[in-house]
Amino acid sequence: MVARQPSSKAAWDALHKNVNTALQQQKANHYVTLRACKDRVRTLQEAHRKNEMNSLRASGTNEEYDERSQLLTELLEQTEEEKRSKKEVLDKTVDIKESQGKDIRKAAMETLIPAKRKNDDDDDEQQDEDDAINPPPVKKRRADTSADYVKYLRDKLELDKERFDIEHREREAMLEKDKKMFDMMMGLLPKKL
Repeated sequence: MVARQPSSKAAWDALHKNVNTALQQQKANHYVTLRACKDRVRTLQEAHRKNEMNSLRASGTNEEYDERSQLLTELLEQTEEEKRSKKEVLDKTVDIKESQGKDIRKAAMETLIPAKRKNDDDDDEQQDEDDAINPPPVKKRRADTSADYVKYLRDKLELDKERFDIEHREREAMLEKDKKMFDMMMGLLPKKL
């Protein structure tokens, strides 16, 4: 959650607003900044993580958790899962971009490779004699270069569409995770504020 501050600004703003609204309803003359909200959540996560590790070391058995501990544990797990999924998405994106780059370079190189030329002297002499009898046809300019270029542009457009679809799905997944995170954060606030 904290790792995605820029993408979850709306969730943080809503939490910040709810905390200050709760403080005003209690008629406390306090105002909590957005930074204080983020720091408090981070402190709760770290304290919970330390407490959980200490209790696991001490008892070695399953313990009963209260609601707050359960929510913090779920929040930590979701944050870790989010980090892993971001890394996987980033790795996939890098792989896709690398393969696209290789394909484009390969296509460009194929258009640049000249036809094989004969280098043997005997073949050159024979070729000269053949040319005198039957002149070689005049080399034609490639008329299909524009067709190749259009094909290249269509392929590029298709790849761009696929990349856009992937990024769109990633953004939707991030928004859904942000919503779950926000709902979980709202569950941490006291019910009667």
